[in-house]
Amino acid sequence: MNLTIEHIVALSIFSSYFLLIFGLFYLIVSSIRKYSTSPAYPGRVWLFNALTVVSFGHTWFWMFKYMLWSFSNFESKQTLAEITQKGPLLRVANWLTKTGLFEEAWLAVCKSPLNWWWSEQLCLFTTGAFTVFLFMQQRVPHIWAYMLLGQVVAISVAWSLLNVALVVLPPSSHASERPTLRLPLLVTVPVVLSLLTVSLSPYTSTSTFLPNLLIMHALLIIPLLPLPQFAVRSLSPRASSFYTLIALLSITLRIRTTAKLLSFLRITSSPFFSLSYPTWKTLHSHPAQASIGWDIVWTCVVLFGWGLFGHRDQEETRWKIADGGLSRCVLATVVASLGVVAPMEFGREMREDAETRSKME
Repeated sequence: MNLTIEHIVALSIFSSYFLLIFGLFYLIVSSIRKYSTSPAYPGRVWLFNALTVVSFGHTWFWMFKYMLWSFSNFESKQTLAEITQKGPLLRVANWLTKTGLFEEAWLAVCKSPLNWWWSEQLCLFTTGAFTVFLFMQQRVPHIWAYMLLGQVVAISVAWSLLNVALVVLPPSSHASERPTLRLPLLVTVPVVLSLLTVSLSPYTSTSTFLPNLLIMHALLIIPLLPLPQFAVRSLSPRASSFYTLIALLSITLRIRTTAKLLSFLRITSSPFFSLSYPTWKTLHSHPAQASIGWDIVWTCVVLFGWGLFGHRDQEETRWKIADGGLSRCVLATVVASLGVVAPMEFGREMREDAETRSKME
């Protein structure tokens, strides 16, 4: 049996996916190297480079395991004669033609309250705090590429590379305006709509799940494209205030999801300790779940790294360990989730910057 046009298209899309990943890495790394200056604390560059490599290796170990699982699962439904009569390339082409990898993977990580308890954390962080944080980094070239890399590789990898850029790139000439920046509608509207798609995800049907997912991913790119920005003052909130809104919306969704999970597991007492084992077990229940689950964990680690070492030229950290800043954030992340804590911390940093600058004036 020869390859059909359908097979060739499927193989081309699969190959293009890896070419896109390579292209995004090349674009981001080359731009960082081109515009970088010597940082005051090179150890911070090593830290975030190490987090990039480790998070990429760990999440994609599970991603490749998912692909192998998907291929084996597909062929387990074929007869021995159907398999042996085809060459390796045709077998792979047949698998890609008849399997929607993107939808299959996301269905696996959203199919039950336990799966969604994990996956919602990354969705909330990405659609909310991370999108706004990326928009704020105007000094970073090709900022849209970080979001796209996060979507096709892992958010933890893109977040780590962004921190490399923030440490080595020269400060923006508009840094003094950052604490009072107002967000244009082209940022706030897509973010709110994407958070809406996250809230709808557990209630989608077979026919609406994929469209809702695609809309979520597409909305996140819009604020980062080099499009004309219109800021209507009455409709354009300060970034710090919008972070607070994101945190409130996120914690509302997390309460709903956790309550549904407790009901699903019939847990009526000691919810924190009662959830520990089933959530850990779910993390490794499926390769796709492990990939996104560990992406969440590594993204949390990078957030802690940002809080401690994210400044370019300042010796002090955002979180003073002696004052319990790191332990407070770790505990809050474990209890409330990454999607809630990140916007709170980003907003707090902006408010502190504004207070500092007002005292200096």
